[in-house]
Amino acid sequence: MKLYGSVASPYVARVLLVAKAKGLDLPLAETPGGGIKSAEYLAINPLGKMPAFTDDQGRHLPESVVICEYLDETAQGPSLMPTDPYDRARVRLLCRLVELYTMKELGPFFRNRDPAKRNQAEVATAREAYLSSLKNIEHYLGGGSYACGDSLTLADCVMYPSFLTSGAVLAAFGMTTQFDGLPKLTRWWQAMSTHAVAGPLGKQHLDGFMAFMNAPRA
Repeated sequence: MKLYGSVASPYVARVLLVAKAKGLDLPLAETPGGGIKSAEYLAINPLGKMPAFTDDQGRHLPESVVICEYLDETAQGPSLMPTDPYDRARVRLLCRLVELYTMKELGPFFRNRDPAKRNQAEVATAREAYLSSLKNIEHYLGGGSYACGDSLTLADCVMYPSFLTSGAVLAAFGMTTQFDGLPKLTRWWQAMSTHAVAGPLGKQHLDGFMAFMNAPRA
């Protein structure tokens, strides 16, 4: 098995977190052709994004959440999906809320990182939309320490690297306490930050992401 991408990406980090939670050694492989837009990489993943995954039979998959579900279903180790059908649906819902709303609203912040060229109206709109997405996630979180109960699920693995990334980006805009007034997310964040697997992997991701963000641009 191979995973193509960088731990600096929250989408790659979530797959690595699932693998580690399953007790699976999933190595990061060098991107074929030297980049995600190369002909060699596009032959594996025509979407031209990271990550991409190759299983033991040489079959390829794109899209991080799809890869996460595949690993959970095929690898040994604790299941990352609840047994109750409604709770499984809620895990998938939380993943979709992060994908379709929370991460989407980071785009305007990335585009406006330079204060000298910042579109304040665009940032203000994105800020409201981002905070609204957090309230929706708060609504669907369970009452336990983690996203859906008292043990790690796929939702936790998807959410944690995403919020590490967003927190680092939003800090540059003065948004240093993104979970203010959201008690369930605050409790969840504390549990994830001290989790034996998620905590160290999260630090590795955040270090990589900050190095990428602070690298000189041509």
